[in-house]
Order: sequence, then C-alpha cells, then structure tokens
Amino acid sequence: MMTLMLICLPLSMWTLSPLSIMLIMLTLLTLYPPYCFPLPIHMSFMTDMYSLPILILCTWIYWISSFIPISPNLITLKQMNLCHLSLFFILTLSFLAHSLITFYILFEASIIPISYMILKWGYQPARTQAALSLLLYMVCASLPLLLSILFLAKLNNMSLMMTSYLLPPSSLMLSSFMLIAPLVKIPMYFIHLWLPKAHVEAPVTGSMILAALLLKLGTYLLMRISMMMPWALHPIMIILSTISMWGGTMAAIQAAMQPDMKSLIAYSSIAHMSFIVASLSSLSLYSSEASTIMMITHGLTSSCLFAFVYLIYLTSSSRALALNKAYLWACPPMLFQLFLAVFINMSAPPSTGILAEIYMLTTIHQ
Repeated sequence: MMTLMLICLPLSMWTLSPLSIMLIMLTLLTLYPPYCFPLPIHMSFMTDMYSLPILILCTWIYWISSFIPISPNLITLKQMNLCHLSLFFILTLSFLAHSLITFYILFEASIIPISYMILKWGYQPARTQAALSLLLYMVCASLPLLLSILFLAKLNNMSLMMTSYLLPPSSLMLSSFMLIAPLVKIPMYFIHLWLPKAHVEAPVTGSMILAALLLKLGTYLLMRISMMMPWALHPIMIILSTISMWGGTMAAIQAAMQPDMKSLIAYSSIAHMSFIVASLSSLSLYSSEASTIMMITHGLTSSCLFAFVYLIYLTSSSRALALNKAYLWACPPMLFQLFLAVFINMSAPPSTGILAEIYMLTTIHQ
C-alpha cells in the first residue's frame, strides 16, 4: 500500500507526492501500538515499537530526497526516482521483516540500488572503487550471517522467526558469526573504511539515504539479535562495548581533522553509531529504547547536514571546509540553519540527542 502511494513519483506526478507522503505517515501512526506487543501484518512481517519509528523516518527521508534538485534532465530524474523507490520498498520490507531469512534477503538487496547510485551518479572517478569496497565489505560480512541462519534453522526445526532460539552450550562462535554482518553495516571502527569512501563519492540523495537509513539496518539487526539470544552474546558484548567506546573516540578525533565536509559528517556518523553499539552491548530493554531515539535523531540530522553540504557545493563547487568559510559568513540564513543542524548533531540540549545519550550512558554503566 505504501509503495502504491509513491508510484506517482517516478511518473513525474509531483503534485500528488506530498499527499502520498502525508497518507503514508498517517497510516504508520495509526498502526503504532500503545504497547510493546508486535502487530502482525503477515507471517513473515510484523511491526512493533522499534520498527515503526524507523519506518516513519524512512518515509520522511524519502520525501525530502525526492525534492532535492539533482539534474534538469528529465530522463535522469526519472531514473533517480525509480532507484529511490526501489530502495524505499526494500528498506520498508526490511524493517517490517519478522523472519530471519526474509530480513537477510532484503538486507543484501539494499546494497544493489545504493551501489548503482554511486556508480552512475558519483562525482569523481574514484566512485568505482567506493562501490566495489561497499559490495565487498557487505557480501563478505554477510556470508557468516547466512551460515548462522541456516544452522539456527536446523536446530529449531526450520523456525526462522525473530524470537528466542534454542542454542547449544558452545554457541560463542555462532553468535560471533551473526554479529559480523551488522557490525560491518553499522559500521564499527576498524571495519569502517568503506563508509567515508561511499559518502564522498555518492550523490547527495545517496549520502542522505546511506547515513539516515542504511546504517540503521545494522543497528536494527544488532538490536534484534541481542533480543533473540542475550545469554549467548554476553561474553562478546563486554569486549564489543570497550572497542566501540574507544573506536567512537578515535572516529571523533579523525572527524575534527577532516578537510572535506562530507568526510567530516561520515566520521561523525561512525562516532554516533559506535555509541549506539556500546549501549546495545548492555543487552537491556532500556538500551534498545535509547538506541531507537538516537537512530531517529541521527537519521534526521545527518541527512540534513548532507543536504546543506550539497547546497554549499552547488555555489562554491568545493566541499573543502577552509574554502567555504567566507561563503557561510556571507549568507547568514544558511549559516544559522547549518548551525542548528550541527547543534542538534552535537546532541546539545534541548535536542532529543542529549536525552538519548544520557539514556545510553546509564545503560553502558549497567
């Protein structure tokens, strides 16, 4: 139903798109349950208090990215909108998936549209290397996840729903294999090298969707795995929390040294995602709620920052921070709006980011 409402966008029926997005948001809000119980849609799909906020974020980012001026060429615009629509359809089903194998198929399918966007509408010749690194990281990291899912299906009589599983006593290797794919997708420090390349080479809408939604696939999968088998993940999560806190600090230091504005936002995203991983390592219900708030806040602010960088790039033809300082001071309205976006991205009060970070700090202490 949600995809049928958005069919008008690739057909250039622009007048219906705001109404379609409003209907989708109202539909999602009416589905929002007041309790923590899942709301079944189909045997393999469900929605609950963790997936519905991300679905609303997905709808909002898709709407904003559809109205950013990419190219005056109508054919290019239709191809971009079709690519957006396919990616939106895959992401919507991913966050609704209740079956592990369904989620894995959609998890892998989301790589195809974003790689195509980087290859076709990237800015520099290095876009081929960025797309290949994205593909290699994702495919190689997801193979252990597929083997783990098949092993779990054999142990649990082909039951693949995202519920508690019967695991053997020596399940440390199995749980480690299941964590590789979400940690690369997040990405965690040490396995983050594909993210700055993909952000720098991707078009503005690709960077917005990549930062706001595709990174959330990894955190969402990590959240679901931690709910499925918390007893098996406990020895790994202690080490993972330490690495995440140290890696987030290193990513923040690297972000402060970046001359490219896109690279700066990419490294700040790595720092935010590392904080979420450290919070989810506590394996508590409060960490899942705090991480959901942080995911929504980061999705809105990072996409907003990438849009501002694109608008600055259209004027100055450069993303260098040193060259655009004078332009920002010459345009006070742009400077004020960019200041608000950076202010919220820094989790300064009274934004929701400070609430999420305080909430996550209490769970890390536990």
